[in-house]
Amino acid sequence: ACSPLLGLPHEILREILLILSQIWPPSHIHCGHGASGHTTDSGSPSEFLGWISLGHVCRLLRFVLLDYHTLWAAVIGVFPKAQDECLLRAGRFAFALKVDSFTCKHTASRVRFMVDHLTQTREIRVTQPRAQRGVVDNWPLNPAAVSGLEYPFLERLTLDMRLSNEHYRRVTSDVFDLAPMRAPRLRSLTLCDFYVPFNARTLTS
Repeated sequence: ACSPLLGLPHEILREILLILSQIWPPSHIHCGHGASGHTTDSGSPSEFLGWISLGHVCRLLRFVLLDYHTLWAAVIGVFPKAQDECLLRAGRFAFALKVDSFTCKHTASRVRFMVDHLTQTREIRVTQPRAQRGVVDNWPLNPAAVSGLEYPFLERLTLDMRLSNEHYRRVTSDVFDLAPMRAPRLRSLTLCDFYVPFNARTLTS
C-alpha cells in the first residue's frame, strides 16, 4: 500500500516526515492509563511512539528516519530510557529538552540529563505544579551557576518552577547583579518563581 510513497526521492520523503512529525509527535505519559483511558496491565508509563513508528514499517523508512537527525534532536528526553539513543541519533544537532512533572515519572534522571547537556540545547522547558517538588528538588543550578556561561544554541527557555516560600527565601537580591548568561540566540524567555541572569537585548518574547 505504501509502494508509491517509497518510490519518492529521499528529499521528498524527508519533507513528508517533517510535516508528519509536527502532527504526530511521540509522547511519554505516566498516568497509569493507556491511550483509551483504561488502566494498563502493568501500571507502567504508556509510551506512544508517534512518527517513530514509521521506522517499523520497512527498511527504507527506517533508513530515512535514522538519517534525519533534526527529528531526533526534537524528541530527546521524551522517553527517559532512550535518552542516550536519541542523543546518538541526533548527531551534532542542537536539541530540545523538556521536563513536565505533571506527567513525568522519571523527573530526577531527566533533570540530571538536562543539566549535563545544557550547552547543547536549543530549547529548555521545565514545568512543575506547586504541589510537586520533583524538579526543584533535583535542579542543582542556582542563578550564580549559569552566570557568565555560554549557551550558543539556546533559543527558547522556560522555567516554570512554582516555588514554595521555603525556596523563595533562598533567593537574595544580589542575584540581579550577576553577569548574564551568554546566549546570543535566545529569543523567548519565560520564568515563573525562578531567575536566571539574562541579556534582554536578544529577546522577542
